[in-house]
Amino acid sequence: MYFFQGTMGMRRKDPKPLARFAAAVLAIFFLLGFVACATLPQDYPRTESYAMAPSEEGELARVAKKISEKFGEEKSGFLTIDQNSDALDWRLMLADQAQHSIDAQYFIWHGDESGMLLLLRLLQAADRGVRVRLLVDDLLLGGAEKSLAALDTHPDLEVRVFNPWKGRGGALGKGFEFLGKMKKLNARMHNKVMVADNRFAIVGGRNIGNEYFGLSKKYNFRDTDVLCVGPVAAELSKSFDLYWNSESVYPGEAFSTSKTLDKYLKKRRKVWQRKLAKSEDLLGSFSLYPQDWSEELNLLPDIMSGGLAKVVYDKPLVGTDMPPVQMFEGLDELFEDMREEVFIITPYLIPHDGDLNEIQGAIDQGIRVKILTNSLGATDSPIVHSAFRRYRRPIIETGTELYELRHDAEIQVLYDTPPVRAKFLGLHSKVIIVDYDRVYVGSSNFDPRSVYLNTEVGLLIDDPVLADELARLFYRDLAPENSWRVRLDEKDELIWESSDGILRKEPARTGWQRFQVGFYSLLPIEDQL
Repeated sequence: MYFFQGTMGMRRKDPKPLARFAAAVLAIFFLLGFVACATLPQDYPRTESYAMAPSEEGELARVAKKISEKFGEEKSGFLTIDQNSDALDWRLMLADQAQHSIDAQYFIWHGDESGMLLLLRLLQAADRGVRVRLLVDDLLLGGAEKSLAALDTHPDLEVRVFNPWKGRGGALGKGFEFLGKMKKLNARMHNKVMVADNRFAIVGGRNIGNEYFGLSKKYNFRDTDVLCVGPVAAELSKSFDLYWNSESVYPGEAFSTSKTLDKYLKKRRKVWQRKLAKSEDLLGSFSLYPQDWSEELNLLPDIMSGGLAKVVYDKPLVGTDMPPVQMFEGLDELFEDMREEVFIITPYLIPHDGDLNEIQGAIDQGIRVKILTNSLGATDSPIVHSAFRRYRRPIIETGTELYELRHDAEIQVLYDTPPVRAKFLGLHSKVIIVDYDRVYVGSSNFDPRSVYLNTEVGLLIDDPVLADELARLFYRDLAPENSWRVRLDEKDELIWESSDGILRKEPARTGWQRFQVGFYSLLPIEDQL
């Protein structure tokens, strides 16, 4: 949680060697059984490029100018993106309406139906001459090397990969490489940004994949993004450029030596199009082809709120002794002059480095603190939950009101995109609301990994209307039909209260979940989570 702190020395703590070794050994065990068969070159030439100036042409420019006329040149317009179907629609809108440039930066880009749909729309934007730059992290890209290289052959679409493994095609080789270069390879790019024409942007918690857009039959996330219009888009472009031109990225063309990549791209296009055609029922809520979004865009000047925003982001300091703590340092000003209340929404919660003392200090000054995170039943990461559960009692003892999202929350109907009905709902939003007038929305969880290992990006927004809207959604999520209130009873024992009554054992979906958190609790890996 780190946001209450102002001490640099506390933030620069390096992960313990024992935990780092344990995490590396675990990685090898999980990856055992595969053989590496290819490698990236040690170095590869890359050409610097930078964001284009804000476009003066097209629908995005026209609407952005209207919003600027309403709120003034220094302020930006903001719209909460809450429902998952809207989150994909707004991204498709940026792809369809962009006239000059699209920059997209993501930690995860799945090759499922939603990932293919958005990727094809970016390709179609590039086909009409829009310069598309796509930057993705390498953690989960195994097996996509040839597709990355093929996409990079398009004259108006360029792909770069952040901090890639040199060994390709085999998990065992990657495991040994990770063991030898853990400090470097354990640093991942967790940023999530999309900017179109340097006028419009989307920032928040969502990666690209079915579970982020309500299309997974296993589980879907309740997540939060913000659609931004105005000068904040250009500030986000500066953060994108820093990563795009860093020494930690490799161009897509480096991932394959094939001489027929242009032909392969044509084949992949046809494959993706056929798969999407077969998925028409699942994707029935979305247009499979580019469309005119003028009607939706014309509504924005009336439904957006206006405010000042600051972009906070880490530097891509891969393999250095300086942890990427710049974003969390930037959060300090969010908590200056707090008066009444702080709401914290985070899927993964592991207090660290004196956070509880800072929270206690705020509460002692009369500040109310409420936190919403995942219950065991709602989490997609039992390994992180195994560390969080040790902090439930200390968090509550500070006076914090602690809530955990129910996996069977009634609000799930809002986050499953028809015709999907997932097995459970999980929380993935990363939001802080202070005194109903300013907010943080971004990519960062509140755990050691987000502070010391991953890079992150977010917005500090001074906008009471946006803050009030996010607070309203927060209170809806806290309702007993949606969340468990975790308390200490008269016997000083933990209890979980909801509309279903009181539980004295943490709610889970399966016994397997309980076994997993019990097992992971034995491992000294908290500072890697």
